[in-house]
Amino acid sequence: MIIRAIVDDSALIRKVLSDILNRDPKISVIGTAVNGKEGLEKVKKLRPDVVLLDNIMPVLDGLKTLNHIMKECPTPVIIMSALGERAEEITLTAFEYGAVEVIEKPSGILSQNMPEMAEKICRKIRTASKANLKNLERMRGWSPETREKVRKKESSCSTAHAFRFYSISLKNLIKSQFSE
Repeated sequence: MIIRAIVDDSALIRKVLSDILNRDPKISVIGTAVNGKEGLEKVKKLRPDVVLLDNIMPVLDGLKTLNHIMKECPTPVIIMSALGERAEEITLTAFEYGAVEVIEKPSGILSQNMPEMAEKICRKIRTASKANLKNLERMRGWSPETREKVRKKESSCSTAHAFRFYSISLKNLIKSQFSE
């Protein structure tokens, strides 16, 4: 059984996601939080297998919360974001801080696409629960020169190109992330 926590400032999103996830016999929601600070406290206390974390929240946003989680009690985290214009920046930062996945926050939560959306989220959570977080330390161990090279590449080209460069740099890391 995959035990997980949901951190989102929207009561509707927390309820809908909890209902979706609790329908999956392999997933159980053990806690929810309304902001990053509360989420961090619950992750420390409940020790879920996976955290589904909204990016835009009051008190402590998702990326800052992710950074604290990975430093204080490493746990597979899926960042959920509306993405939009800052999609690449959010994604790059989330992976840099240790997220195992970044997904677009469901819009039209009561839409006809709900069954497909629900299956996709459950599948991502099942996959994230198998993450080997020790391999994420490789990226954190990148030298300042490597980090600067990635940042320079980002600023010298389009965001999409920088994202592809960064993704290629992470290719082996992500493959090994789910190995034992």
